[in-house]
Amino acid sequence: MIPDDAAAVEEGNSPAQSPLVAVTFQRNVHWKRKYLEAEPKALGITQIGLSLFKVTCVSVFLSNGLSDLHTDVPFFISTLLVVIAGSVAIAAQNLHVPTVSSGEETELQLLNNNNNNCNNVCSTIRNVSSISSSVSSVSSSVSSISSSVSSVSLVSSSISSSVSSVSLVSSSISSSVSSISSSVSSSVSSVSSVSSSISSSVSSSVSSSVSSVSSVSSVSSSVSSDTI
Repeated sequence: MIPDDAAAVEEGNSPAQSPLVAVTFQRNVHWKRKYLEAEPKALGITQIGLSLFKVTCVSVFLSNGLSDLHTDVPFFISTLLVVIAGSVAIAAQNLHVPTVSSGEETELQLLNNNNNNCNNVCSTIRNVSSISSSVSSVSSSVSSISSSVSSVSLVSSSISSSVSSVSLVSSSISSSVSSISSSVSSSVSSVSSVSSSISSSVSSSVSSSVSSVSSVSSVSSSVSSDTI
């Protein structure tokens, strides 16, 4: 790379060795105004505006508890450096400083790129922390859902135990009813046996009475015949 203030001269060659095209470099008289041609004022205003916007956003996040202070400290430092670089660019435009060399301009651009890279890294770290907090909230939601499922299973087990107890009560009631029916049937059978025995005894007594009456009538008839 040939510097701007270095003037290259064409080497003297013989006519036999002269090239078809000869390139010469001339010194630029306005080489000190190259920095001002890049519009450093617009660059500085843009840097300061973006830095203030980022600082405002991070401050809002911190006030709402959406970010951590220890992860935002490097971000604030890099943003301060960007503000300083933008202020220097605006001051160079306003003060008409034309003595900034291309090397210093390159260094400022490198500094700006490094600050932007630092801001990007800090933003990535903040995004990762927010993602981790979201993952933790999701895990807490999953744990609450699992606890709800366990409570539902407990309720279902209590319902099943209640159903089993009801079935036991119904079985006991059915057994009681069967025992009562068996006792009633036995009572009915005993009553029927008693009634049969009573009827047999009554019939036998009646038959014996009838036989005795018949014997008495025969005796009376014999007596009456004798008297005649």
